[in-house]
Amino acid sequence: MVTPNMLKKYTDKLGVLYAEDNSTVLKMTRDFLAKFFNQVEVARNGQEALDKYNPQKHDIVIMDINMPAMNGIELTRRILEINPDQAIFITSAHNDSDYLFNLIALGVTSYMMKPLNNEVLTLNLFKAAKKISRDREVREVLNFIEHNGEIEKNMQVIGDVVNSLKDIATWKQPTPQSIGAPLRNSVNSLEQVKSKLSQLRSIVALGR
Repeated sequence: MVTPNMLKKYTDKLGVLYAEDNSTVLKMTRDFLAKFFNQVEVARNGQEALDKYNPQKHDIVIMDINMPAMNGIELTRRILEINPDQAIFITSAHNDSDYLFNLIALGVTSYMMKPLNNEVLTLNLFKAAKKISRDREVREVLNFIEHNGEIEKNMQVIGDVVNSLKDIATWKQPTPQSIGAPLRNSVNSLEQVKSKLSQLRSIVALGR
């Protein structure tokens, strides 16, 4: 069972867009989502949802399949044209196989029956948010490696630190001031590399 704390671990930095034309359902679900997500934006029809959609802000999109102006299938298609990797949850009061087959073909993340069960919603949100968070961490690590020096450069930093420590070990006198700043810089760079590699190792281990 996924607890609220388990869900919040992955959602407190994520944003969600929720589209629902029923005002009562909209308010109840919005209040539930607001307990976990950093940002919750709502829309009352498909066209409004498309107008508000921003792939930089909305990590997860949740929508009713039957909405005025634009239905959930068309909205899903339009959003995936903008961002093929977008996580999309569809909700419906009807277990319509034709709808389901179309949505599976489009690549939706989850299909949930209404009325929404908080336990089922929590589980599906947890799975999606966990994947989004891990993917984001991997991108951050790869970006660090790309923009802060390739593997060769990082290995050079490690080599510089090792050589400096070897030199210090052979000195009879205290460390000269001239070596202090370069050594500190090397140590700091090494700590950054170590941190990012540890982060990447943790992500890989969790994904097994």
